[in-house]
Amino acid sequence: MTSLVKSSLQSNDSLLTVSLFLDNDEGVTGPLHFTLSEHDEIGITFFMSAACERVKNGGWEFKHPIEPSDRRRLLHLVQVSDAREQVIQIPESQLFFEPTNEGTWRGGDEAEAELKRISDAHEERFSVILTADNSDASDPVYASIVLVDNLLVTARRRIPGMAVIPITGSTLGSDGSQVLNSVLQQFGYKSLIDPDQWLVNMQRRRPAAIMHVEKIRAPTPQVAVAFSRELVREFLDLMALKRGDTPRIIGGVIGGTDSEGAPQCLGSWMDGSQYTGNLIGGFTAGEDPHSINVHWQAARNDPRIRLWLSLYADALSDERWDYRLFRCFNLLEGIATQLIPSKKKVEDAAGKPRLKVDGKPYTAQEARSKVYLLALLVAEKNNQAASNFTYNEKRDGQVDLWEEVNIWVSVRNSVAHTGSWASPKGQSPTTRQSDIERVMSKRGHDGTLASGAWATVRVIRTVVESTLFAALQHRI
Repeated sequence: MTSLVKSSLQSNDSLLTVSLFLDNDEGVTGPLHFTLSEHDEIGITFFMSAACERVKNGGWEFKHPIEPSDRRRLLHLVQVSDAREQVIQIPESQLFFEPTNEGTWRGGDEAEAELKRISDAHEERFSVILTADNSDASDPVYASIVLVDNLLVTARRRIPGMAVIPITGSTLGSDGSQVLNSVLQQFGYKSLIDPDQWLVNMQRRRPAAIMHVEKIRAPTPQVAVAFSRELVREFLDLMALKRGDTPRIIGGVIGGTDSEGAPQCLGSWMDGSQYTGNLIGGFTAGEDPHSINVHWQAARNDPRIRLWLSLYADALSDERWDYRLFRCFNLLEGIATQLIPSKKKVEDAAGKPRLKVDGKPYTAQEARSKVYLLALLVAEKNNQAASNFTYNEKRDGQVDLWEEVNIWVSVRNSVAHTGSWASPKGQSPTTRQSDIERVMSKRGHDGTLASGAWATVRVIRTVVESTLFAALQHRI
C-alpha cells in the first residue's frame, strides 16, 4: 500500500498551501483527495476536503484562500486517497498548529502539546456536575441514561454535562413483526412478514440514540430522574428543530455508585404519561358504534375539525401542565376566531358590558374575550350551564367563568413570553402570578401548586372537549 511520508501546511498572504509526499507514486492516479479536520475546545469538526495536483518537486499540492481566525487553529490530516479511491496509508498522526504569524504550520511536540491543552479544556468544559433544584453540595451524584428514538446522530456529541450517543444495530420495535405475524395467522394469512426485513426498516425509519446525563447532584434518585428527563426533553426540542423531526424519549435508567465507587443501577423508568383516559369500556366510554361512525363522518367532511382534533391530541401528549394549558387555550382561541364575530361585546350576568381599565368594553378582539364568548356559546348549544366550565369546590367557592378564563390567559401569556409559568431564575413571581398560584394551590388534592395546576388543566380540557363534541355534532 502506498504511504504518506511527509505533509506540510503553509499560509502566506491569506493563502493556504497543502503539500503531500508519497513513498511510491507508481499506480497512483491523481489528483489526491485529502480531508482536514479541526480540533478545538468544543470538539472535532470538518475543516476542508479538496484535491492535490502533482507538482514538479515530486509531491502533490493544493492552494486555496484561508479565512482569518481569532485563534490559532489545530488541524488534523485524517484521510488521503487517489482518484480511484485507493486509500493512501497515513503512518502516524498528522497534526498542524497554526503559526502566530504566516509561515509553516507547526507539527511534532508543539502540535501534540496544543492537542493535550485542547483535550484538557474540552473535559473541563463538558465534564461538569449538573445540579438539580434545591440541592446542596452534600447531596450524592447520580447518572441518568436515557433511551431515545427518532433521533439520527452519526457520532458521539457532547454538551456540558450530557452526551448524545448513536445506537448502531438498534432492535427497537423488532417485536412488531412478531405481533403482526400472530394476528395475520389468526386471520388465516399464509404469507407472513419477514422479521429481518422489518428490523432493517425499523432501524432506517426510527434511528435510536442514548442520552447520557453524566453527573447529577440531587437529594434523591427520584429528583435526579425528574431533572434529567426535563433536561433531555429540552435538548430534544432543540434537536427537533435542527434535524427536522421529533425525537421521543422511551425511558431510562438512574445510576449511582456502590460503597467501592463502582456504578450500579438504582432503578428504571418509562417516559410518557400513563394512560389517563376512560378505564371502563362500552357505550359510556366512547365506544358507542353509532357515535363513533357519526363523529368519524363529521370529521372526514370538515378539515377544520380534523385540524382541531389533531391539535388537541398534541396537547394531551404534552406532560408539562403549563404547556398543555397553553396548547388548549391556543386551540380554543383559534376556534373562537372562526366562530365569534370580532366586534361582539362581552357582557356580565346582568347584561351590562364588561369594561377594561380604560373604560372601553371588552370585545372578541382580545384573547380572553374570544375564549370566554366561545365557552358561553358551547354551553348554550349543549344546554349546559356556564358554571360547568369553571372549577367548583365547596371549600373554594364557585369561580366566575370570566375569572376562570383570566387564569388560563395569564398562564398562556406567561408561557408565550417567558417559556414557562415558573418565573425565570433570579426573578420573583409577580403579584398576579402569586395570586393565581394561591387560587390553583387550593384546588389541589394535597394543597400544592402542582396538583392544583393539573386541576386547572382539567377544567380547560372540559371546555375543549365540549367544544369539539359540539363541532362533531354540528351544533357550532
